[in-house]
Amino acid sequence: MKFLQSLQHAYSSFTGLNIMITDQDDHRLTEPSGRLEIVNLLLGYQQRSTEDSILMILDKVKAIQNPTVYETATGFKLLVAPVKIKKNTVCYILAGVLVDASNIGLIQNMVHQHLPSSEWGAWERSLEEVPGYTRERVEILLERLEELAEFTGVLLEQGRANDKHAHRVQLLNLAHLMDSGDPNWLQGILGIFARVMELEFAGFACNITKEEQFTVLETIGLEGEATLQGASFFVGEGFLGQVGLSRQMGYWERSDRDPRVSFFNQRGIEPRVLICYPIKYQEHFFGLLFGGDSSISGLSEELADMGALLVNHLAASFYSLENEAADERRKMRMKAFEQMAQGVLKVKSVDGFFQMIMDTMQMTLQTSFACMVLINEADEKKTFCASSYPSRADASAYTANVESVYFKEGSTGFGVLHKPVSRMWEGLELLEFPLMIGTKLRGVFGVCMNGQVEYKEEYMPLLNSVNPIVATKLMLGEQERSSAAGAVMLLHQAMQVWQPQAYHKSQKVKELAQDFLKIIGGAHPDVEHIGQAGLLSDYDPEILASWLGDIPVVGLLKDTRRIESGEGYSDGTGISSYSLTAKALFMVLSYFEHGKKEGGLAWPASLEDPIKQAFEDFLASRKEAGTQREPANRERLTPREEEILRLVVQGFNNSEISEKLFISSHTVKNHITKIYEKLGVNSRAQAISKMYRTI
Repeated sequence: MKFLQSLQHAYSSFTGLNIMITDQDDHRLTEPSGRLEIVNLLLGYQQRSTEDSILMILDKVKAIQNPTVYETATGFKLLVAPVKIKKNTVCYILAGVLVDASNIGLIQNMVHQHLPSSEWGAWERSLEEVPGYTRERVEILLERLEELAEFTGVLLEQGRANDKHAHRVQLLNLAHLMDSGDPNWLQGILGIFARVMELEFAGFACNITKEEQFTVLETIGLEGEATLQGASFFVGEGFLGQVGLSRQMGYWERSDRDPRVSFFNQRGIEPRVLICYPIKYQEHFFGLLFGGDSSISGLSEELADMGALLVNHLAASFYSLENEAADERRKMRMKAFEQMAQGVLKVKSVDGFFQMIMDTMQMTLQTSFACMVLINEADEKKTFCASSYPSRADASAYTANVESVYFKEGSTGFGVLHKPVSRMWEGLELLEFPLMIGTKLRGVFGVCMNGQVEYKEEYMPLLNSVNPIVATKLMLGEQERSSAAGAVMLLHQAMQVWQPQAYHKSQKVKELAQDFLKIIGGAHPDVEHIGQAGLLSDYDPEILASWLGDIPVVGLLKDTRRIESGEGYSDGTGISSYSLTAKALFMVLSYFEHGKKEGGLAWPASLEDPIKQAFEDFLASRKEAGTQREPANRERLTPREEEILRLVVQGFNNSEISEKLFISSHTVKNHITKIYEKLGVNSRAQAISKMYRTI
C-alpha cells in the first residue's frame, strides 16, 4: 500500500486534483492526496448531507465501466474511475473537485442557507481557489485517471497474490504443526490441501490391503450423494490409477470431457480440473493425494508447486509414522521373545509352556489362527492352538491334516531343506515351520497369513525362533546347571536370528576369551563361564538377570560392565578386586571393540599392569603363531618352573614374581633362563607363543 500511496501522490501533483481510493463500502485504501481546502470542507459537509455522502455517490456509480464525471446535488463535480481486477470492480478512484463558474453563485447561496455564518468565509475563500476546467481538460484528466486505475488494479492484484501466498505458506506451516498421531490428522491435511490449492474436494487413496487395487480412505468437500469414501480402482485405471502406476504427478484440465473421469461421474462428481500426487519418500510409497474442482478451468504452476510441498511433508510424516509403527512392532516382537525365553526356565509345565507360545504368537502377530502340533518318539500327538474361531474343532482338523501331509509314511515332509512352506488349508493361507530336534522332524508350527500379518518379513525372525525355543524346552533336563547352560545356548541361537553379526562376533569372543584364560591359568569352571559370557556379551546383564537369575555368567558380565565404567568392587576395594576371569573378559571385549581402531587398546588406569601385559603378549603370540597350533615337544618343566611360567604369561616381571614366590630376583632369573632353554625361545613373547601353540 505504500507504493500505491506514493503513486496516488504523484498523480495528484501532476493533475492538480485531490485524489483518494476507496472501496464500495467507503473503506479508504489510501489517504487523500492534494491541497485544495474545498475537499476538506466537502468531506465535512457530506457527513451532514445524505444525498452527497460518499456512500451514496459510490452506490450510484457502481455500474460504471470507465472513468466518468459525477455532479453532486450541491453543484460540485467529481471524477470517478473504477479499479478492476480480472474484470471485477474492487474499488474506485475519486478525484476533484471541479466547479463551473456559472454555479459558484448558486453554491454560495446554498452554503448561506444550510451552514452557520461562521463557516461562510472558509467556503468563499475555497471557492475562489477552485480552478476552472475546459471540457478538453476534463477529458485529459479522465485519461490520466484511467491510467492510475490500471496501475492500481495491477498493484492490488499483486498485493492480493502476495497475501494469498503468505496465507498458503501459513497453512503449510500449520500442516507441520499438526500432530500426526491425532485420529483427525489426515482430515486436517486434506482440508489444508483443498484450501491451499483452492479446490472443491480432496481425497487420499492407498493400496495397503491389495497391491493391485487402491481404495479411497478419506475425503473432504463432498456432500450429499456425491461420495468417494470406500471407492476402489485398479492400478492403471482412470486418472488416479495411472498416477498409482507411474508414481508421477498427474494434472488434467477439461477432465469432464475425458472418458477416464467415469470413476468420479459414477459417484455424482463432475470435476473440470483434477490433480493427483503420489505420496512417496525415498523407496517407500504410501498412496495418492488428489483433488478437483468443477468451477475453475485450471491451476497455476505456483499452486501445483504448493501442493507438491504439502505432499512432501505428508510423505515424510507417513515415513515417520511407519518407522514409529515398525519400532513398536519390533518392541512387541522382542517382548514376545523375552516371554518365551523366560518361559523356558520359569514355566515348569511343558504343555503350559507350549500353549503360552501359541497365545503369545497369536497376540503378537494379530493372526486368527496359530497352531503347533508335536509328535514324540512314541508317535503321541499333542496340539496347542490359539484361534479366534469360536470352535476348537479347527485344531483337531489341522492336526489330522498335518499328520497326513508331513508324518504319514511315504510323505516327503519338509524335505531336506527344513525351511518354512506356504500352503492353503480350508481357505486359510498358512505359513508352516518345521520343529526340528537335531535332524529329526518332531512337529509343525503353522500360522494363518490371510492378510492379517501386513509385515510378514519383519515377523520371520520371531517365527523362526520358535523352533530353537521348542527344541531347548524339550531337551532341557531337570538339573539347574543343565537348564542354565541350555538357556545360554537358546539365547545365543536367538541372536543368530535377531543380530547375525553379533552372533558371529560372540563366537569369536568366546574362543579368544577361553584361550586367554587358559594361558593365564584359569580354572576349568571359569573357562566354561567365560565362554558362556562371551556368547551373551551383547545382551544387557540386567535383562539376563531377570531371565536367568544371578548365575555366574550374569555376574561375570555385570563385573565386566563395572570395570568398563571404572566402578570399583562392591566392597570399595577398587577394580583390582575383580576376578581374573572378569578382567580377562573385559580385555577381550575391549579388544573387539577398540583393538583395531586408531590409537590401539586403552585400558582403565586402575587395571593392574601384569594382566594388561599378559594380554598384549598373548595377542602378540597369536599373531606370531597364526592359526596353526604346534604339538607339545618341549622338555618337561619342573613344578616351580611351571609356576613361574604361569606368572610370566600373566604379565608379572621378575621383581613381582620374586615377591609373590618369596624368592630372590636372581633365582627367578635363573628359572626363566632354564624355561627359555627348555622351550627353545629367547623372549617372553616367544614363551607365551610357545605356550599358546601347545594348548
